[in-house]
Amino acid sequence: METVIERTETASVCFEDPNMDMLTLTAQSANPGVATASLVGDQLSVTGVDEGSTTVTVTATDPGGLTGTSVFPVTVKRAIDVVVASCEGERQGSRFSVEIRGRATANTAVEDLVFVGYVDNSIVGRDFLGRMSKNETESIRITGTIGSIGSGVCRLRWAWNWGDAGGDIATHRSLDLGSTVITIRDR
Repeated sequence: METVIERTETASVCFEDPNMDMLTLTAQSANPGVATASLVGDQLSVTGVDEGSTTVTVTATDPGGLTGTSVFPVTVKRAIDVVVASCEGERQGSRFSVEIRGRATANTAVEDLVFVGYVDNSIVGRDFLGRMSKNETESIRITGTIGSIGSGVCRLRWAWNWGDAGGDIATHRSLDLGSTVITIRDR
């Protein structure tokens, strides 16, 4: 099973007792820091917590204490992987023209995807990518002019809605990419 951080995937589980006894089902993640697992009836829910891999064990127990188990792998990814290729600025008198370039790959369907670029705490600009399908890759290019550069820390933040089948949109998410230092050219 594959999921993304803060996303829940579901699956039906099926165990059969040869004596037709009623079975009690339980689910447990080997690493709840990566994914959690729960069962309601025969519906298994696995929720991504952090990037990584783990296993989920589903156990069926009959009234006599006999058990059967099924173990399966779970991989959790970020909803969007982003690579920043460059963050460059050019001095234009007392202001700076800035360009941030990179690319984004969706690990799940997302809608209303927007990237916002910052240098220090000043907004450089936005790049609205809109909808991305799972495994789709798009280029990011943000340009703008800012008044000053302090420490020169260049950041990207992004926000999106989950793009679910049937047009349903789930909870809004927002993440900070991290930072790099801007390269400045004098004009």
